[in-house]
Amino acid sequence: YLWSQNAGLSVALENTNTGTVSFIAPSVSEDKKISLNLTVTDSEGLTSEKNVVVDIQQQLVKLSLEGIATDSPLIDAAIKAKIGSQEFTTTTNSDGYYSLELALDDDDDADMSQLVTIEAQGKEQQQAALLQSRLMSFASLKTKAGDDAVLTNDEDFSVNITNLTTAKSALLARENLFVDIKSEQDLKRLSNEISADELVKVATTIKVILDKSTSNELFALPEGVNNVLECLLYVHLLYNNEVLHQKHKRL
Repeated sequence: YLWSQNAGLSVALENTNTGTVSFIAPSVSEDKKISLNLTVTDSEGLTSEKNVVVDIQQQLVKLSLEGIATDSPLIDAAIKAKIGSQEFTTTTNSDGYYSLELALDDDDDADMSQLVTIEAQGKEQQQAALLQSRLMSFASLKTKAGDDAVLTNDEDFSVNITNLTTAKSALLARENLFVDIKSEQDLKRLSNEISADELVKVATTIKVILDKSTSNELFALPEGVNNVLECLLYVHLLYNNEVLHQKHKRL
């Protein structure tokens, strides 16, 4: 027997002169294939060859999120979860519920510690509804999900994407001066700095816009603003700029 490699990701073959070859599969960031060649020679010098293709699969840690996108349920809405530079997508059903599987490389500790953000974008008459929820890190959510690796809204309300979670997300952005929130520690600190009264007022504003804007122009989004999240971030940015301007004048 003689085993050799003729294509693909390089590996160190062992037991190359036996009927069963072995090697240690390397860690990969995407599925790969390697090609091995086996030549068998008998006692009379006759030979036969065979090519064997072996799959090297990326090892993934998986987590499913199950929740609802709603003020009124967002029907067939586009759901997007972001973890660092990675995105995962699905759509809601006719009742606004979604199930979304996240999968990260098991060797990537940096991605595991990244915060998860989920968004729901409504369609047609619900186009103004871009709702958002900020969650803990992938690692913390995986722990909270337990052995079945499915995190439901009974286990963590933040998997629901609502006017309340959107209001909180916008206020968190304002409190952090519109800089990305990087850690769970910062997320918890900023959450504690949000006024409960203000959170309710902003959430109510979102609900009024979504419920009334199609039938009453007084509640319509400003010209050039496409959705409620964009509107909130724009208003808060103007507010922050005015506060900074007034501080500068006093100085």
